[in-house]
Amino acid sequence: MNLSEALAWGMTYLKENQIAEPRLETELLLAHSLGIPRTKLLTIEADVPASFQALIARRAKHEPTAYIIGVQPFFGLDFFVDRSVLIPRPETELLVENAITLIRHSSFVIRNLTIADLGTGSGCIAISLAKNLPNINVIGIDSSPEALAIAKKNADHHQVADRCHFLLGNMVEPLKEKIDLVVANPPYIPSAEIKTLQPEVRDWEPVAALDGGIDGLDHIRQIIKAKHPRLIMEFGFGQAEIIRSLAEKTYKKVEIKKDYAGIDRILIAQT
Repeated sequence: MNLSEALAWGMTYLKENQIAEPRLETELLLAHSLGIPRTKLLTIEADVPASFQALIARRAKHEPTAYIIGVQPFFGLDFFVDRSVLIPRPETELLVENAITLIRHSSFVIRNLTIADLGTGSGCIAISLAKNLPNINVIGIDSSPEALAIAKKNADHHQVADRCHFLLGNMVEPLKEKIDLVVANPPYIPSAEIKTLQPEVRDWEPVAALDGGIDGLDHIRQIIKAKHPRLIMEFGFGQAEIIRSLAEKTYKKVEIKKDYAGIDRILIAQT
């Protein structure tokens, strides 16, 4: 099977199994099987490894491509991922952008800052902040030892392990020192909605990183109630008004930011 035949076969197979964007998915898996960047697929001639068909078969069962190849891009960096961590999403990049903007345009930028990343998972938020802000230290917290192992691996890979420290625990509970800014992408999907999610999410990603309790707000309430000086947090569709109401009881300045699709997505709160 040459490259053209492999692309045609993979696209057809994935399309028959209701996989979205079959061409992109096929190209990613073919490039991975060849050990080359996807951008070079059209510039080479090569025999297709037997492993390619096995990768396509896995994707046809709705296993996410990020777990198959073990890497997901986020904020211009590549992060190691496996089934112990949530796959980083593009909308979460907005959280990182807002944190960077807040720090760069605030009076407290002149000294070293401590940021806590609650539910750090792969460490994508913590590490992206550390890479872009040389004056900060980040504490990443997660209740999963397996997730923390991935986060530490990513911190080492991106050479920020000296400024990214990881603690095992539930959200704010392990924090004992003064925190200048809390960032969080907590579980916020209502428990009853988990079963309605697309199979790539429902059947493969860690439920603990998705399930926010009956109304999706269990962890969000805990984070807001802890009242750190500044908070930037992602939340789910339709939760903006109740989150604004909760935050206004604790913080003086509360903003809600929309994501790239125009959906309310990010809370920015300051005391």
